[in-house]
Amino acid sequence: MGGAPVKLSELIRAMGRRWYVVLAGLLVVTGLAYLTLRFIPLTYDVKSSVLLLPPTSTLEEGSNPFLNLGGLDVAAGVLAKSLTDSETTDTVVPTGSKAKYTVEKDASVSGSVLEVAVSDTSASGAFRTLNAILTLADTRMADLQVSAKALPKSEIRLMVITNNTVAEPNYSALARTLIVVIAVGLVFTLLLAISVDALVRRRAIRKQRATPRTTRRSRRTSAATPDPADVGTTVPEDDSVDAGTIVAEHDSVEGGAKVPEYASLEDSTDLDDPGPRHPTRDEPDPTGADADYIVLAALGPDDTPGGPGADTQPIPSTLVSENT
Repeated sequence: MGGAPVKLSELIRAMGRRWYVVLAGLLVVTGLAYLTLRFIPLTYDVKSSVLLLPPTSTLEEGSNPFLNLGGLDVAAGVLAKSLTDSETTDTVVPTGSKAKYTVEKDASVSGSVLEVAVSDTSASGAFRTLNAILTLADTRMADLQVSAKALPKSEIRLMVITNNTVAEPNYSALARTLIVVIAVGLVFTLLLAISVDALVRRRAIRKQRATPRTTRRSRRTSAATPDPADVGTTVPEDDSVDAGTIVAEHDSVEGGAKVPEYASLEDSTDLDDPGPRHPTRDEPDPTGADADYIVLAALGPDDTPGGPGADTQPIPSTLVSENT
């Protein structure tokens, strides 16, 4: 299955994105056009028409030879062939010259009319070649008739009916070459710009696809790597309160009442026994305050709460750790 057709607007946008490629291509095309003009010179064309006349022996005295032109087409074809063979071409065109010529029947005229067309890189060279061909035509026609043992009074004659005096420049060959060079250069520039744009965009898409993977991989690596500040720090497995020690978790109770902070029961001056104390919730609040209090019962001499000689002290329940 073929791909979707490319829209003209997409091509224009691609060329706009890669304007530097288009600019470079245009510069190259301009250089090639200049070289074409320099090394493919302009040519100049000259033409001449030659008419074959019937022999005088076939004409009545005082008759018009133009009325008896029939039957000379074969002779015209033979003369044209003899003037365009390779040996004659090497004789007419000098060595190193770029002149070219043709001798053929004129299709625009019915009758024995030959058209001689010469093309050369200079006007003077074109005229020189044309004169050489016309001179050779007379000589070659006479030689052919002599070789055929024709009588002098029955020989066919030649007459030049047109002869250009101004060589016309021929731009067609140069224009065709320029069109080919410019067209090929522009097509190559367009294809190059599109190719470069596709390559750059493909690389950008690959980079965008690769970026999330790298980010996720970096995040996983960062999560697996411990923080240097945490290295060497240990967390106690058992954070329970030792006997006789109360750790306060909060500084205040509801209602904004400030709770005194005790590091241990030993800091209390109202306790007679420095031994460990255990809180109990069975006794009522001795103070009647709004705060939630508990009473710590001191251990007596026999290590029993509330024993003989034991003393009690209410403290807020918020000061007692949940682990107690």
